[in-house]
Amino acid sequence: MNAAAKLIIGLLVTIAGIAWYVFGNAFTPYIGMSAFNALKVIFVGSLGVLLIVIGLFVTWIEIEDLKDMKTEKASEEAKAEKAPAAKPTAKVVKKKK
Repeated sequence: MNAAAKLIIGLLVTIAGIAWYVFGNAFTPYIGMSAFNALKVIFVGSLGVLLIVIGLFVTWIEIEDLKDMKTEKASEEAKAEKAPAAKPTAKVVKKKK
C-alpha cells in the first residue's frame, strides 16, 4: 500500500477517534452515559489492574535476580572447593662456598 494512502487512513482513524468523544452524547440513550464518561470509568477501573500487573512484574524480576545470585554464589563456592589449596612453599637458599 502506498505511504500516502496509509497516512490518509491514519488521519481518518484519528479524526474518528476524536469525534467519538466529542460527539459521544449520541450514545447516551444506548449505554446510559456519554463516551467520555465511559472512558473515565474504564480508566479509573483499570488502575487497580495496572498496579497488580506492575507489582507482579517487579516481583518476577526480583525472584529471577535472587535465583541468579544464588546460582552465582553456588558456582563460586564450587570453584573454591575444586581449586587445590595453596601449599606453603619453603624457600631454598643455597649457601655459597
